Amino acid sequence: MKLRVKINPAATRAMHEAAANALDDVLEDTLKESNEVAPIEETTLIRSGFTEVDRKQLVGQVAYDTPYAVVQHEDPTLKHDPGRKDHYLEDTVEANRKRYVEYLQRKVAGA
Repeated sequence: MKLRVKINPAATRAMHEAAANALDDVLEDTLKESNEVAPIEETTLIRSGFTEVDRKQLVGQVAYDTPYAVVQHEDPTLKHDPGRKDHYLEDTVEANRKRYVEYLQRKVAGA
């Protein structure tokens, strides 16, 4: 038995583009949501947040670019204003993981 599969390049490109756009959306939402709970004194930490997507490889990151961002994120002994906390980025991803995965799946399936 022989099986021939013909890949539709236009459909493949559309799916890749949809995945890249959805990844960008998810990372932007992660940044927005983590900003809501990140420690805030003078807003320097929050203003340093950014997203970056490699659309070709379909990988990306959310990062905070201050010298103390890692300490603020990792040290549970630091005191924060009400509603603010350590692990602001990690907790945001975990709290939204299912929603993000479903969103990515929907966007790619609809391409």
